[in-house]
Amino acid sequence: MIVLAVDFGTRRLGLALGNTRLRTAVPLPPLRRKELARDVEYLERLVNEYGVEFLLFGRPMNMDGTPGRILAAAENFANHLRRRLQLPLGWQDERLTSIAADELLSEQVPDPFKRKSMLDSVAAMVFLNDFLESR
Repeated sequence: MIVLAVDFGTRRLGLALGNTRLRTAVPLPPLRRKELARDVEYLERLVNEYGVEFLLFGRPMNMDGTPGRILAAAENFANHLRRRLQLPLGWQDERLTSIAADELLSEQVPDPFKRKSMLDSVAAMVFLNDFLESR
């Protein structure tokens, strides 16, 4: 099954693609948010291009397990996307994925500005890998 992972943010969406049979995940270029309709159209094109069968969103939680400040916005966006694309939707804990992503990137991308532009999509890849390993 092909999975599209989304690391929701108010300014950017981190994106990664995974395959449950191969247990592989790769980051995609992040999407700079503009407006809901354009963001959804872009994701719809990705879904069609890659044959995505499942949407996986990172669940923004605080370290103590309470809901993160953008959880409601992420849930609204995810549910809108699920209804529009008619795809099943799952959630994966995304706590500490940005830290893990930064560590991965710091080994390969020494420039902190370039790292920042890739961080959200690599974070999506990290929680997608967690999802794939748990299956």
